[in-house]
Amino acid sequence: MRMIVLVLLLAASPALAADDARALFAQATAAHQAGKLKEAIPLYEKALAMGLGNPVARYNLACAQAQTGDRERALANLETLVARGYDGGDALEKDADLASLRGEPRFVAVVALARKNKAPCKAAPEFRQLDFWVGEWEVHDAAGQTIGSSRVDKLLGDCVILENWTDARGRAGKSFNLWDASQKQWRQVWVDDFGSLREYRGAFEGGAMRYRAAGTTRDGKPQEIRMTFTPLDGGRVRQQIDTSLDGGKSWAPGFDGTYVPRR
Repeated sequence: MRMIVLVLLLAASPALAADDARALFAQATAAHQAGKLKEAIPLYEKALAMGLGNPVARYNLACAQAQTGDRERALANLETLVARGYDGGDALEKDADLASLRGEPRFVAVVALARKNKAPCKAAPEFRQLDFWVGEWEVHDAAGQTIGSSRVDKLLGDCVILENWTDARGRAGKSFNLWDASQKQWRQVWVDDFGSLREYRGAFEGGAMRYRAAGTTRDGKPQEIRMTFTPLDGGRVRQQIDTSLDGGKSWAPGFDGTYVPRR
C-alpha cells in the first residue's frame, strides 16, 4: 500500500508543482498591484524557478526590479524574455514602470529584438532581396509589345512575395516567393490555370534573383529550367526563362519579358 501511495504521489507531483507555481504567481501579482514590490519580487522569482512558463511573470518581475532600482536584474530578465520570443517592443518603450531603464544600451537592444520578433521578415535582409519586383506592371517582349500584366505584392508580414500574372490571352498564373531561412535559399512555387505546378529554388547572386527547377517537356523528356529576375534602370525588371535538355550543357531561350511600371 505504501508503494502504491508513493507512486501516485510521484505521478501527481508535476501537476502539484505547476499548481504551486501558479499560486505563487497569483500572490506575487496581488502584492505587486498593492504596491508591495519588495514582497512581490521573491514570489515572482520562486514561481519562475519552479518552472512557471507564463511570460507575464518575468515581465512583471522586471518591472518591479526596475522600480526598486535593481536595474541589472531587470535588464537580465527582459533579455531572457525577448530571447524567448517576446514581441512587445512598443509596450516596453511606453511602460512607465521601465522608465528608469530607458537610454540604457541594453534596453535599446531589448526593444529592437522585441520588434524583430514581431516582424522577423521585415528585419532580415535576405527577405528584402526580391523587393525590386514588387509593384504593378505591364510586361513587354523584346519588340516592346505588351504580352501580359502583373501585380506583385508582399504578404504575411512581408514574408511572402505573391505575383498575380495574366497574359495577353487572359491566361493566369500565380507565384509564391519566399526566403526559406531553414534551407538558406529562395523558393518559388508557380501554379496556373493549366493545372501546372513548378517549384524553383535559388539565390540572389550577381545582382539578380536566379532560380532553378527540374521539369519535363510535354512529351515527357526531363528538362532543366533556369529563371532570372534582373532589376534594370527606370525601375524595370527583366524576367528570363531558359530550358536545357542535356543537363545544363546548352540552353534554349524561352520567356523573355520586361516588367515596366504601370502608370
